[in-house]
Amino acid sequence: MLPKLSKKILVTKVLLLSIVASTALLSAENTMDQHKNKKTSEAEKGYKTKDIEKGWAFGDDAETQAEPEKVIDGVKKSKRDPATILEEILVINKEQLKEQKKIREILEEQFDPKPKMITKEDGTKCIANSSADCFDFPLIAEAKRVPVMANYLLHPENDKAVGEWKKWFAKYLNHTFDIGMATEYDTAANGSNTFQTDYRTDGFDSSGGYFNVAKKEHNTALLNAFGTSGLSLKIYLGKTVDLDLYSIDQIAMFCKDNNKLNIELVFMTKASAETFAGAQESLPFVKEALTRSNVTKRMALKDEIPNTLQATPAYAPKFKGADKMYERIIKTGKISKDSLATAIIDWMIFEKIVNPAQLNDARIWKDSGNYGIEYIQKTYQKNVKEVK
Repeated sequence: MLPKLSKKILVTKVLLLSIVASTALLSAENTMDQHKNKKTSEAEKGYKTKDIEKGWAFGDDAETQAEPEKVIDGVKKSKRDPATILEEILVINKEQLKEQKKIREILEEQFDPKPKMITKEDGTKCIANSSADCFDFPLIAEAKRVPVMANYLLHPENDKAVGEWKKWFAKYLNHTFDIGMATEYDTAANGSNTFQTDYRTDGFDSSGGYFNVAKKEHNTALLNAFGTSGLSLKIYLGKTVDLDLYSIDQIAMFCKDNNKLNIELVFMTKASAETFAGAQESLPFVKEALTRSNVTKRMALKDEIPNTLQATPAYAPKFKGADKMYERIIKTGKISKDSLATAIIDWMIFEKIVNPAQLNDARIWKDSGNYGIEYIQKTYQKNVKEVK
């Protein structure tokens, strides 16, 4: 007795062959009718009537008129049984289904892993990582791509596994160090020509490079320059009044240094504004700084300050660009005037207002003052003739 699948295939073959035979018979009948109607005219062209009645491909010149077999990639392709073709398609589909199942299993394991049962030391079964006593170290796909890493992570108690991992990791680190050194060498030779960021180098940014002296001055110059072209700063006060008072000296020094940057002191309550004003009056240098023309004070508008704000002072730079207005709270609490300046510039880089490549060490040294001359004077008490 034939299996069910074989019966289905046999029935399919019979049906297909019946359809093909019927189609061929109809086509032959139509062809003969057409030839009979035209036999007189065709005979006049030199063809025999009996050949015409047999069909075009059965005449005396059948060899020249028959359609040649197709040749693809140098191999002759003959007509095949449609049922055979369907069988081949079925085989291919089965193979593709197997591959698709494998791909699905991999994707599920990576993005939607299903709980799996493991055997504990006492022989009982449990769902992996459902509890501390059912621990099964999870390996991500990246670790599995490096077998020596996977073996080390799974068997850290195995000295051989640890040793092999350390050998591999040493090569990995050395290669990474080579990448870093190559980057540093290129930076020394090409600077921001190839490294479009505010790169740091030992010769500029270390304590020996005295870069911080120049950077503070440069930051102040940059903020004042942008202050004339749309940059301003809001300082929200009144949420934590005691912290506002603790920060008043640094706020005053920042306002004094950046006298071309418009700064608004925005108070959440009338009481906090009065307390801040009292502290200002008691400290002359604070009063002098906070009464400059670039500093204004006002009460906060309704819903101007986020309800989620937990502490003040809160610093919110604002910049009017060509396409939109940029504004964000970037720092809270007491912060030094220099750190606040750096934070604002970092925000400008974040918002793409400033190109970081224009703020690299070498550029800042070029744009800043004569710190080399001052350094020699202070350190060695020697005067250097300045070159104009």
